[in-house]
Amino acid sequence: MTKKVKKSCVVIGDGVAANTFIFYLLKATSDIEVTQFFNESLFPKSSIKSTAIVANRNVPDGISEYGDLLNKSFIELERFYEKYKQQFFDDIEIITHREYGNGVDYHRKYPQAQRSKYGYVYSEDAYLFYPEEYLKRLRSLNQNTRVEKAICDYGQLSDYDLVVDCSGHYLKYFNPALDSKVTSGAYLSTRFDFKHSFSITMDHCNLIFRKKYNQLIIGSSTGNEIIAMKDFEHLKASFKTLKEYDFELPSFSEFDLVRSFRHKMIKRLPVWKEFSDNVYVNGGYFKNGYQFSLLAAKELSEMIVEKI
Repeated sequence: MTKKVKKSCVVIGDGVAANTFIFYLLKATSDIEVTQFFNESLFPKSSIKSTAIVANRNVPDGISEYGDLLNKSFIELERFYEKYKQQFFDDIEIITHREYGNGVDYHRKYPQAQRSKYGYVYSEDAYLFYPEEYLKRLRSLNQNTRVEKAICDYGQLSDYDLVVDCSGHYLKYFNPALDSKVTSGAYLSTRFDFKHSFSITMDHCNLIFRKKYNQLIIGSSTGNEIIAMKDFEHLKASFKTLKEYDFELPSFSEFDLVRSFRHKMIKRLPVWKEFSDNVYVNGGYFKNGYQFSLLAAKELSEMIVEKI
């Protein structure tokens, strides 16, 4: 009997998109060998510079393609956590997210909102990721070859049967034909201490606390390709707003500015598809990397397994 030869697949990137995809692909088939190329010094990932909080935010079905993708992705996150929570027990935490507000739009979106001392509040369970631990866990579970090497062109990978580009905002430069752009993202971060993790949104200002890191986050902002003064001013205004609600916060001078870049497709719609013959792209997550990456990994893995 002739032994079946495994297909060779190369994955570009080392962030949440790449490592989640590899996890799903290797669960879906044993007929593929995966080599992962990355270079943190030349192509740093933005996954560890994410607020990494995922809440459903009561998005209704049928309003938009983007909203439907968010809902579908959230369902996949719930399924993933239920199936693998023992492996990721220390890396993903279920917390309470609270959204405060008032007005017609707020009450239309959150009809279940209750009165509180800060006005109306809508509460729901959310998933808080610890990015560095989560990515480390994925790498430890994935049985694949890792090579620290900068890939600048798909032509370097002609010896492989399949190429899957999960390089984040660098995907735009590999594929200039894609209708996408690079945007900046920034948030404020400092060490502080509360009793437990939480996520709060007040007047469009986000306050997140990761107990395991004792990390307090305010943000985030979105700008053009280069961090501009308006991003800093936006975060400073968010800090001021939160202080007006009497939150116990350290002084503004104690915060660091954390910044990275995001890959954004037209209408915020992410992309995972076959770009050309046996070359696949997976990106455009914008602000939803820890949500879209799971659905992308599932559907892209199914697409590839069906083809091979």
